[in-house]
Amino acid sequence: MMNLFRDSQTRKKWLFSPAVLPAALFVFSTCMSSPAGVEEHQWSYQGSTGPEHWYALSPEYGIAKDGKAQSPIDIVTADLTADAAVGKPVITYGKALFELENNGHTIEAIPVAADGHGNSIALDGKTYVLQQFHFHAPSEHLFDGTSFAIELHLVHKSSQNDMAVIGVMITEGARNETLMEVFDNLPSDESLRPEVEVNLDGLFPDGWEAYRYDGSLTTPPCTEGVKWTVRALPITMSRSQIDAFRVLYDGNRRHVQNRYGRQVYWVK
Repeated sequence: MMNLFRDSQTRKKWLFSPAVLPAALFVFSTCMSSPAGVEEHQWSYQGSTGPEHWYALSPEYGIAKDGKAQSPIDIVTADLTADAAVGKPVITYGKALFELENNGHTIEAIPVAADGHGNSIALDGKTYVLQQFHFHAPSEHLFDGTSFAIELHLVHKSSQNDMAVIGVMITEGARNETLMEVFDNLPSDESLRPEVEVNLDGLFPDGWEAYRYDGSLTTPPCTEGVKWTVRALPITMSRSQIDAFRVLYDGNRRHVQNRYGRQVYWVK
């Protein structure tokens, strides 16, 4: 009902009319007493519904407090593990059509085709299909305590519903041509759903050193069992591209979590 009434006086007259008021009060009281309303809509990045309180918003979010494999983390480069058995993902990216969505927490790009138009990765003998990509500003992961302007997350899922996410740091520099259509069409609100064509194959021109570890989703319900690959080299965006996103979202990140002895692997 966000855009039903553009005039505030019209909205007030409708809400408080004798025909509508009883139903409106019923809906209001139901939402206030229903945990489902909190679970679905009321987490945020600040205040009483911010990351420090996610675990209390729903029983499904309890792992945000009690989990021992939460993300993001601070990747300490002096404390990495080398293991030949731990490899980097084999990436199959290409041109695809994406719908951009402003979901109230970030800008998300969702493949128009259910199969991701063939965008996928192979990791540890399993194929994961691209579900969406989105952005956080500043970055959620840190490198030796240092954050970056933006972090890109490419979220993939296997046929068994296992999750694998590629994290990419973004720093100020040359304009990013690969993501230009995305950042030229960032939707300012939830009513806008522009479609853009993106060739994700152009994201990683400079090789593929990366860090791997087992973690979680960084937003509720903070599900664990996510295979993280965080690219060691940042990509660049122009100041205007960075500003275009941060006008909409600046501070939509979860702070780093305790590693609890988890190993972080360096792969190349």
